[in-house]
Amino acid sequence: MMPRVLVSMTSPMCAPCICIVLRVNHFEIVEAASAALALKAFEDFSFDLRHRDIFLQGTNGFELIRTMREGAPHLPLSPYPE
Repeated sequence: MMPRVLVSMTSPMCAPCICIVLRVNHFEIVEAASAALALKAFEDFSFDLRHRDIFLQGTNGFELIRTMREGAPHLPLSPYPE
């Protein structure tokens, strides 16, 4: 089974590039273009890593981190250190 990564970014330029690189390196990708979609995906799937943008539609990345940390405190986040 491939490691699954949640990519939550609103940038139409960056997100596809990040997803391509991850897919080429054998990661399964779930994309979310807003905080609401990222939280829904987070509830529906298990992930090995989350990559998120700080500026998201609906909320900011820091609030999203805080919410996700409550559900999975052990899960690594990228690219910003905690």
